[in-house]
Amino acid sequence: MLQKLPLRLLALVILLIGFHFPMASLGSENSSQVLFKNVNIFNGTEDRLYENHQVLVEGNLIKAISAGEIQTRDDANVIDGGGRTLMPGMIDAHTHLYLNIAGGVPNMEKATWEQIGSRSVHMAVNYLLD
Repeated sequence: MLQKLPLRLLALVILLIGFHFPMASLGSENSSQVLFKNVNIFNGTEDRLYENHQVLVEGNLIKAISAGEIQTRDDANVIDGGGRTLMPGMIDAHTHLYLNIAGGVPNMEKATWEQIGSRSVHMAVNYLLD
């Protein structure tokens, strides 16, 4: 199923997997393992795409990146990335979700907080699915 997800949604899934593992497991021998196979990697610091790699995440940390096979425990969760690209998260540090509409929002000055919140949630979902 994951191999059919759009890149942004795959990134969200990866982010949510990261939140699934408790912070207390960092450095623990029993940390959960997730192995992403068949992924390209853009690390954000080089003008290069590392193709057909594997990434091992243990707890909340990236433990290994390799073009070859990475050994995992028997209980590791293995995800086939389907040739999609993993990259550092991109963060928009300043946005006005409510205002992001062509031509602005008519009668914005009369909007209730509930209307602003509802529209902001709608626009946030659109950001993730585009």
